[in-house]
Amino acid sequence: MFIEDGEKLLESCILPESHVDITENPLDTISFKEFKECLQQVCPNLFDLISAHEGELLTNELETLKFRTLLAEFLFEQCGECNFFRTEEINLRKNIGNLEAKIAKMVKTDSDLLRDLIRVYKEKLTGIRWKRNLGAIYGFLRFCDILHESSKEILPELDFGMFILSIATQLLETTDPSFKYCGLKLFKNLMKISSHEQLQSRNIFEVIYSQCKDNIDKVTTAEGTELLWICIGCTIGKCDIIEEKQYDWNIIDDSLEKLIYKLKMESNPAIKKILRRALVDILVKEHSTGNNMRCYRWVKSLLDLIVFQLLSVTDVPEETKETIQVTPTLCK
Repeated sequence: MFIEDGEKLLESCILPESHVDITENPLDTISFKEFKECLQQVCPNLFDLISAHEGELLTNELETLKFRTLLAEFLFEQCGECNFFRTEEINLRKNIGNLEAKIAKMVKTDSDLLRDLIRVYKEKLTGIRWKRNLGAIYGFLRFCDILHESSKEILPELDFGMFILSIATQLLETTDPSFKYCGLKLFKNLMKISSHEQLQSRNIFEVIYSQCKDNIDKVTTAEGTELLWICIGCTIGKCDIIEEKQYDWNIIDDSLEKLIYKLKMESNPAIKKILRRALVDILVKEHSTGNNMRCYRWVKSLLDLIVFQLLSVTDVPEETKETIQVTPTLCK
């Protein structure tokens, strides 16, 4: 009986599907006031029930699978990166954090729970349903973060990888910076939890590179910019594992060209620092290939950038110094 009681409590703690398209309607904390009040009333009863029956509820038994799936869904929503619908009650957040640590370990070891969570997120996010399920978006992102934190590649099936790719792509197609950030983070997680063979079989890395390239000028936040260039760097790094195809060097050249142009045009110091770091990372990584002609072109581009920085009143000497430091590396 207590299992069913727990399931009912959890169902009321999970953010319900919105009646409107969240990509077309502005969101704020006021919109979720009633839901947060519900959490304050229901969560104490939920946590008391779990405390009294934890040994029976948090086991890998089939009869508790629905409860554990609902619990994970609730916890991932509340531990996600969206503050709109998260409870602000300190004691509740402490309990949520403690329980999430426990359920996260179960997700990594319990294949039934892992598959059931994938089923739930597919139901809530497939097609256009994701546009009405804000909680599921951030819960899914947190779920993928937890898979990312694993020390091994644990993507359970190729179909799930394509699902992550689809959701991430749709999020990047919006104009909302927060959704673009979510899409980029899903790309990053996907490349972490996928095997080389999975990335190769569906050309996933190429899709990610193409999407990131198309969003270079559309991602405007520091957090998003950092993720975008991390993803581009990762896709470049994955290309050398492909034996069936000749590596397309234009990917590197295009990336460097756009990166250097962005460095010249960017005025935000935080974003410029991120771009310089990305430039160094890509150059150092690809210098090991030993292609002298391309290294020469890159050095020439860097020298052009140094001249630009020296002539620019907006650049401090430290920025030019960092650019100069990487140049000798390519000349060796």
